[in-house]
Amino acid sequence: MLSPEARVALTLRVVSGLSSEEIARAFLVPVPTVQARITRAKKTIAAARVPFELPPAEERRARLARC
Repeated sequence: MLSPEARVALTLRVVSGLSSEEIARAFLVPVPTVQARITRAKKTIAAARVPFELPPAEERRARLARC
């Protein structure tokens, strides 16, 4: 299972396209810490063989419009 910090960091990177520097500033942690969280999260997802893909751009827009 991913920690809440790892889930948020990965989401901010993948969905929002934020850089490690931007995410680190938001978490008030060093950039290497964020990079390690994202790397571990990706490895955990891959090891668990969880399908991980973004929906097509149009579907993402529709989903985000509902928020």
